Amino acid sequence: MQVPEDVKQKVEYYAGLPYTTAVHTEKQQDGTVKFVAAVVELPDCCITCDTPEEAVQGIEKMKPAYFEKCAARGGPVPLPLKMRNLSGKFQVRISPALHEAIAIRAELDGISLNSYVNAALSRIVGQEEALEILVKDSPAAAERPAFRIRTKK
Repeated sequence: MQVPEDVKQKVEYYAGLPYTTAVHTEKQQDGTVKFVAAVVELPDCCITCDTPEEAVQGIEKMKPAYFEKCAARGGPVPLPLKMRNLSGKFQVRISPALHEAIAIRAELDGISLNSYVNAALSRIVGQEEALEILVKDSPAAAERPAFRIRTKK
């Protein structure tokens, strides 16, 4: 995709892209809870509000100003994660002891090392659906806890 040269066109172009918004709670010093919305791919693009709905609406209103500032500076604007070429493969360096421990756990569960690591990462990021598919046929599957599926399609 060709990025337009004009600042207004750039703002409209980037505002129409599928950026990732994350909302989390933040406990304040007075004990109240606020909701923080952030655009994952855009550094420092975040807002704190009283409700999650206000936070999401607020971040949507902030994005055009963020893009305008980037365009005026002439700096690059990160693309959304959904538009990046994520192949499904990456290398991770770990200690030999951790490698051995993971290999033992995978062997005990009757699944490959790759499937075990995939399932562990899926559990951490909340993609239980992927976890269930990977381990449903393993001998240890009956001993695994049931997971609610919370992934977004």
